[in-house]
Amino acid sequence: MNLVFSKLKLSFTMLQIPKEITRKRLNRYFDENMVDFKKIFRKEALDVLNHLQQKQIKLALASSSSRKHIEEVLKTCQIDSFFEIVVSGKEFKQSKPNPEIYEFTVHQMGISKQELLVIEDSTYGILAAKRAGLCVIALKDPLLKFDVSKADYTIDSLSEIMSFI
Repeated sequence: MNLVFSKLKLSFTMLQIPKEITRKRLNRYFDENMVDFKKIFRKEALDVLNHLQQKQIKLALASSSSRKHIEEVLKTCQIDSFFEIVVSGKEFKQSKPNPEIYEFTVHQMGISKQELLVIEDSTYGILAAKRAGLCVIALKDPLLKFDVSKADYTIDSLSEIMSFI
């Protein structure tokens, strides 16, 4: 999926299509085309989720994807039970980098912003979380090479999250 995404993103960039139109087209592409989520699932994710669950850390997922897409990924990868709160950016007037999705998620979690740690993998996601006043760890992707410079911390692997807990 990352390779397909990279090629599509590069094509849109070369054609000088505005970012918002590019984003909508990419979202529509992924909504309409089946992806083998198990194949692209990060192996270390399950270990991290189990570790966090053992530590009784409350988890929420705030994604720009559609709720249908989010639920499909969570169920296919068998990780839906780890998340107490799941929020779709499609439920808001504006998606990331608008901070509304994170403001809403913080409220739903019922804890202070200082108690939250956001793990993000996209430039827009990082911007949204920072605009909401949250601490952000950016998961670097060697294929997509998103700008992660606004994050508080960067990691190369999800397993590095455990050192922050």
